[in-house]
Amino acid sequence: MVKEQTIPIGELYKIMFTPKTISISAPLYAERVHNKEEYTQYKKLIEKQLSNYGKIIFNPDFENGFPYLTLCGSSIECGDDGQVGRGNRYNNLITPCKPMTIEAYHGKNNKNHVGKLYSKLAFELAKENYEKTGKYTEIILVSKIGKPINDYEIYKKELK
Repeated sequence: MVKEQTIPIGELYKIMFTPKTISISAPLYAERVHNKEEYTQYKKLIEKQLSNYGKIIFNPDFENGFPYLTLCGSSIECGDDGQVGRGNRYNNLITPCKPMTIEAYHGKNNKNHVGKLYSKLAFELAKENYEKTGKYTEIILVSKIGKPINDYEIYKKELK
């Protein structure tokens, strides 16, 4: 049985908020998770502890047979250390007061970084809507960790 104060969670994690769910991708230390059952217990414990904030999905790839384990606490051991830079937006703009992806467009692997593809698609959909309506439009596409690239949530907001 695992104890609450001993959750072996790594330092690098990603959190994705949508109106429906909060998805969390965070590594657990491989040396401290001894089997599939223990991993499942930690996963359920984390989801329970955070359930007051909404529907929590912790490391959803685990259900598909892919536990997120780490030796050092970070994804850097797998080469995912963000060296591309965060200023490489598809539309060449950094917009801190408007929704934007933190995924760089150039140099990312589209299989693991769907934000690259979604940023272009969202931009093109917003542009198409603006050309039809003349209204400023924000389009937000949100992927679901562990799901196919074409299984996403879409949010559209038109402003006068």
